[in-house]
Amino acid sequence: LDGLQAVGAVQAGWGVENVAADPVTGYVYAAHSVPNSDYPQNVSVIKDDQLVFTATTGIRSMDVAVNPTTGLAYITNIDNDSVTVLFGDQWIGNISVGKEPTSVAVNPLTGYVFVTNQDDDTVTIIEAGTVVATYDTGSRPVAVAVDMQRNLTYVVSRGSGNNCEVGALVTVFQ
Repeated sequence: LDGLQAVGAVQAGWGVENVAADPVTGYVYAAHSVPNSDYPQNVSVIKDDQLVFTATTGIRSMDVAVNPTTGLAYITNIDNDSVTVLFGDQWIGNISVGKEPTSVAVNPLTGYVFVTNQDDDTVTIIEAGTVVATYDTGSRPVAVAVDMQRNLTYVVSRGSGNNCEVGALVTVFQ
């Protein structure tokens, strides 16, 4: 979309769960949570209005975040406990994290990447392609956001099951 007008459409696979754009390079990354026989890849990379790269990098990719400073994209793969790292249309590698990584956020000022791991109640912190820390959170962390102005990261935990509970926990990291 360009404002209120559609300027094109790109077939990005099946079961796209989330998408993120790199404002510097113009690459757009789509994470597919439901690959199938027609669209077996779980990541699509788009530039302008063209599909430029697809990859099978894990199983059921759920979320994607881009560091606009480095141009690196991070995609969570919930069924194989990993985060895929891409640079434009280049596959960089996979990083092992906790169980069932669901959400990812980047702080471009510090370079830290935060990954929620909902099946082991943790958040993994990645720096320069390496896991540097893993911290406990509340039960079943499912979302993460970074406040760059205050250098704070917020992790939301749902509690038991798949429904948000009264008193769901927000853990704050600095």
